[in-house]
Amino acid sequence: MNGVNPKQFLGGGMCREEAASAYLATMLEQSADFRELFFQLCDIPPFDVEQVEVEQELRDVTITGKQTLVFIENKIAAGSKTHGQLVTYYERAKESNSDSQVHSIYLAPSRQLGESEVMLVNAEDGEIVKAIAWTDIEKICQQVKDLDPVFTLEGVKQVQTAIRRSKSQPTRDWTDDELGIRAAIKTIAVSLETQLPQRELVPFGCELWAYGPITVYAKCVPDESSKEGSTALRVSVKYLFHLSSKKSEDKPFAKRWLTPLKANKEWNSFKIDQQNNWMIREQQLSGEPHEIAEVIETEFYNLVREIDAGVAREKEKSCL
Repeated sequence: MNGVNPKQFLGGGMCREEAASAYLATMLEQSADFRELFFQLCDIPPFDVEQVEVEQELRDVTITGKQTLVFIENKIAAGSKTHGQLVTYYERAKESNSDSQVHSIYLAPSRQLGESEVMLVNAEDGEIVKAIAWTDIEKICQQVKDLDPVFTLEGVKQVQTAIRRSKSQPTRDWTDDELGIRAAIKTIAVSLETQLPQRELVPFGCELWAYGPITVYAKCVPDESSKEGSTALRVSVKYLFHLSSKKSEDKPFAKRWLTPLKANKEWNSFKIDQQNNWMIREQQLSGEPHEIAEVIETEFYNLVREIDAGVAREKEKSCL
């Protein structure tokens, strides 16, 4: 008997994220092999799965078991990425499942696409937050033995075809102001590499990330009221910081330094953002691109140094 080919559901214009999520949920629900390999890929300890759901409380795929919840945010087009989506879903899930471990998975065309979202999630100890790619899923599918191989292999093939098709679709052109900001962010990142060697600096579009026990980043947005034809820029810059989701030996000291700041809801000119629990400060800048870049570099450098000094003080206290 021939296997079930899902190409009519996953091929052509039908292969939107909802269809790809339904395919993934079917694999998780119907195949013990796939579930085991998927959990291994995500570093999630095995547990008895009670239910797999699609589009539950806006989450693309939700897997539940006894005191365990795994949700998957699924993307097949880079352009559909929404900043802060993963951390928003995580916090909502924790509110509704306070006694459960909540594992957060960002599945996208590439792992790099989900890394910045993963860094926003301040998960509890033992909870997994990870970015994976559809190429990882394809490798898993090749090892599945307990489900129709036509459905398994043709399904992931159709999803990969949809991903390639999405890459070929035209995207909007960057404005001159955005191009200027992106170039400035790259220049700042290179300059700060030598000044902040303890930090992993990553420019991402109009954002600059500094990874460490407390993650710091700056997000720049050009003001649409900037005069056309002028070289001067008007830019809104948001500086944010939050406890990293990644384990490190300095994380306990970072948490000790950061907790009273958040309890007080403000620090220096920073205030807590109630939506995602990050400390945030906004700055309006105007001037020539190089002038704005100098200000952002100085502000970012001083912020990182001040945060790292606070963490270092907490570490010193523990040694006394």
